[in-house]
Amino acid sequence: MQLPASATLLRIAIATLILIVALPTTAPMKTLLSSAQAQSLQQREQQKKRNEAELKRIENEQVQTRGELAELETQKRTISITISQGEKRIASLSEQIDALTVTYQERQAELFALHDNLDVYLTNIFLFDDQWETVLFSYPDKPENTLLAAILIESIAPELSKQSVAIATHLTEMETTRTALEERRQKIQQEKALYQERIAKVEVLFNEINNKNIDLKAERTEISTALKSLDQLIRVLKRRNANATKKFPSVIFPPSYGKPSYDRRGNAVVIRTRKLAPVFAPHAGKVEYADRTAGGSAKASFTVVIGHSAQYYSVLSGMDALYTTLNSQLLAEDLIAKMVSSTELRYKIFRAKNENITWLDPRKYLPIKSIPATAN
Repeated sequence: MQLPASATLLRIAIATLILIVALPTTAPMKTLLSSAQAQSLQQREQQKKRNEAELKRIENEQVQTRGELAELETQKRTISITISQGEKRIASLSEQIDALTVTYQERQAELFALHDNLDVYLTNIFLFDDQWETVLFSYPDKPENTLLAAILIESIAPELSKQSVAIATHLTEMETTRTALEERRQKIQQEKALYQERIAKVEVLFNEINNKNIDLKAERTEISTALKSLDQLIRVLKRRNANATKKFPSVIFPPSYGKPSYDRRGNAVVIRTRKLAPVFAPHAGKVEYADRTAGGSAKASFTVVIGHSAQYYSVLSGMDALYTTLNSQLLAEDLIAKMVSSTELRYKIFRAKNENITWLDPRKYLPIKSIPATAN
């Protein structure tokens, strides 16, 4: 339709028309757009290759991490077996120490009994000597007493001497046994102390392995998250590269997400999104206008006009933060703005031919059902 001079036409259309009239011819603009798109696509391809290389590196690192984790699990099982064996060995040594202590106490009791028996024998010998001296001094003139004493001494002395030697030998053996048991007990205690020290070191190593295992699991989670992000980024890059080769308006990417509706009076698709929602370029093109809405105050929302192929233009308005500039070359899904505090994004399409502007029904090219309810 012919652009009227009345004030009833939307302000955005006036601003857009002024910009379009001031633009150079369509052919140079197409050439510039095509060259910029090719350069941007080449950069995207290089970025894609770098992302794939990074993905390969992360996959190799993940494989290496899994190998280290498996090796640590093996070490963990080995250490658990060693700790179990050490605890059994300590229990066995404790039982041996208890048994040796009982044996030592029994032998010590036997030694005390032998000492007592020796004291009895010595006491009897001393008593016999006293009695014999008494007899000799009492009957010095009777030789038969001397003979009787000699016979008695001859009969008792060998037995006493034999018992004394046996007691002395047994005492020596008991002392040797006691010394050997004491040395054995000390040796077992030292061995027990060594096992306890070894178990303490193994427990420290076990805790270190557990901590490293936790760190590896966290690192593996981070790598998996990064891997998913890279996969998603590669899918987006492939889709964007594929869409960049198609002409507008055959493929239009939803500029944001939320609850869509159609404003018949304004001939616009209205997306009610959330605060801080991102706004993307619906298709590849050149930024023809990026500023506050024409006629608005310093606090007015931003409007972006993107020129596409075949003199098609997209108009996005209602944004609070602008991330693109005038004459920038865009690809589909490039971030151009954010909603910040506002939540209503308006999208319109028009075609300019000579000085005529024809507003198109955006639902024909961007079906409302294709707008996602939440962020992808």
